[in-house]
Amino acid sequence: MQLFEKKLRQTIDEQVQIKPWKESEKIPLYFLEFYKMYEITLLSVTFLLAKEVRSPASTNALKKHAIRLCSLTDLPVAFLFKSLSRYRMQSMLSNRIPFMLEDAQMFLPFLGINVKQPKECIQKVEKGKFSPSTQLAYLYFLYRENVEMNVTRLAKELNVTTMTASRALQHLYEVELVQCRISGKTGRSKEYRKIEDPQFFKRGKEFLCSPVKQIVNVRHVPDTSLLAGLEALAQLTMINGPEYSIRAIGQNQFSYMQETIVRDEAMVKDMKLAELQIWAYDPLLFSVDGHVDPLSLYLSLMDVKDERVDIALEDMLRRQRWYTD
Repeated sequence: MQLFEKKLRQTIDEQVQIKPWKESEKIPLYFLEFYKMYEITLLSVTFLLAKEVRSPASTNALKKHAIRLCSLTDLPVAFLFKSLSRYRMQSMLSNRIPFMLEDAQMFLPFLGINVKQPKECIQKVEKGKFSPSTQLAYLYFLYRENVEMNVTRLAKELNVTTMTASRALQHLYEVELVQCRISGKTGRSKEYRKIEDPQFFKRGKEFLCSPVKQIVNVRHVPDTSLLAGLEALAQLTMINGPEYSIRAIGQNQFSYMQETIVRDEAMVKDMKLAELQIWAYDPLLFSVDGHVDPLSLYLSLMDVKDERVDIALEDMLRRQRWYTD
C-alpha cells in the first residue's frame, strides 16, 4: 500500500492518506475473507477502499458488496485491484462500480473530478436523452454566462431536491458539458462551470428532447401559462401563427386543472379552443417576454414536418449567442 499511496501522491493528490480500516466490527467476517479494508482520503473525500485478497467476485457480486459495505460504513466504497481484464473493466464501468488499480488508474464517480483513467476505461456514457431535471440544469447553464453553481444553489434555483440537482450536475459532468473544481474552507464543495459556448450547445443538443409530455384543449388558459408552439414562433419570426392559442404549463402546475379539459373534438374545432401543452418541467423558469425559452420552443417543434416551420426555427436559433450549426 505504501507504493500505491506514493503513486497517488505523484499523480493525483499530494495530501492523500491511506490507513487500515479500524472499525472492522461494522463489517461481517464474510467480507473480510474477500477484502482487506482501508480508509482513504483523496481530494478531501474519505471513502472505504476494499482491496481484493481472493479471486475477483463477479460483477453482480461486486455491485451487491459495494451497496452493502456503503450501508454498513456510511462511506462511499471503491475496490482496489492489481489489474483488470478489458472485459471486467468495461463491465464494472457499465455498472458504475467504483474501482482503483495499483498503477493509479481509477474510476471514482462519487469524486467526479481529477481522476485519471486509461483510454480504454474511460466511461462510455449512454447516448440517451437527458432526464427533465438534467435538461433543466443544462438550460440553466446555457442561458447564463460565466456562472459557477454548486448542488445546493442549483436545487434552490430550479426548485428541486438536492439529490435531483446532484444527479443532474453529475450527468452533465459525465458527458463533459460542465467542468468541476473543489472549493470552500473544507475543500469539499464542488463548483460546476459549463464548457465554452458554442461547444456547450453543439455537444449538448444530442441529449435534448421535447419538453412536451401531453397536449390538451381547454376553454380558458391558466394565468401562469406561456405562449408556446407555433403561436410563440409566429411572435418571434415571420411565420404565420395559428387561429387558436397555444400555451405551455409545467405538469406540476397543471395537476389541479383536470376539470377544465375539453375532449369533444367538434367543440374544439368549432370554438377554436386553446391548445395547452403540459411540459415535463416548469417553462416559467426560463421564460422570455411571456413566451417559452427559444431552445425549448425549438425542441417542442423539431418533429413538425413543415419546411416553413424548419426555416422559422433556424432563423430563431441563429439569433442566439450560443447557437452553432
